[in-house]
Amino acid sequence: MAITEYLLRSKLIRQAPVIAALRPDRIDAPCLFDGPINGEVFLAYVQTFLVRTLKPGDVVVMDNLGSHRGKVVRRAIRQVKAKLIFLPKYSPYRERRPDPTFL
Repeated sequence: MAITEYLLRSKLIRQAPVIAALRPDRIDAPCLFDGPINGEVFLAYVQTFLVRTLKPGDVVVMDNLGSHRGKVVRRAIRQVKAKLIFLPKYSPYRERRPDPTFL
């Protein structure tokens, strides 16, 4: 058993959700959360971090999680003239398991 797997199973360390915007040349608007990400938390991330980094013509791609599809979230992204695209309901990218190297 790898050390990271052992630590996660033994609860010596815990996972912390991270959201970030991926650009071709960098990562933008990274944010680390202490606890689960729900609709309210995601909206706060979009309004506080993401929209500040968006420029007209930028493309935001998200999966179909309910908190991503909220009207206020969509409005905030579109107000800065960014284009919003949702992945199809089934996407092999959404279904992928994370690489254990990064756990």
